[in-house]
Amino acid sequence: TAQLQKEIDERLRIEKQLIESQKYTRKLIDSSLDMICASDTDCNIVEFNTAAQKTFGYTREEIIGKHVSILYSDNENHHKINNNLLEGEGTFSGEIVNKRKNGETFISFLSSSVLRDDHGNAFGFMGVSRDITEYKKAENALRESHQFVDSVIENIPNMIFVKDAKDLRFVRFNKAGEELLGLKRAELLGKNDYDFFPK
Repeated sequence: TAQLQKEIDERLRIEKQLIESQKYTRKLIDSSLDMICASDTDCNIVEFNTAAQKTFGYTREEIIGKHVSILYSDNENHHKINNNLLEGEGTFSGEIVNKRKNGETFISFLSSSVLRDDHGNAFGFMGVSRDITEYKKAENALRESHQFVDSVIENIPNMIFVKDAKDLRFVRFNKAGEELLGLKRAELLGKNDYDFFPK
């Protein structure tokens, strides 16, 4: 009948829209440069985008259905994140150590949250992360460089100080400077010459 055909056509139209919407969502997720991983409430992976596949070395077929702990270097990472998600505010942000399929580890910055339905019931977890290994290497190299310079300045037998350009206040002082002036660093820092000497 005409009514039945109308209902069938409407159902087909809705199904087509749903399929198109799913394709669009898939393209959005896969176009992200960040790794996106979603899991159900049992922490089994249900979504793993292209960036995640490239970084971790797993295909979607290999990883879907696996427990998310497979992506962490140890269970402590997984428990820490889960505790924050389930017992805290429902979110987690921080650096974690991940593990690739080949066993290599890398550092990422993860932002994760609980997924809830319209009634507030949790139905899964969503994590967005970025590999920051190179950034951490550069940060460590810079820190080591600063430590080396600090050590050199501190151990030079001559007085070395640094002042800010605006108020000419001391912002750095070495051990030789303390000994020469007979003042402790804490007494000098933040002050200028006029605090110690007549104009």
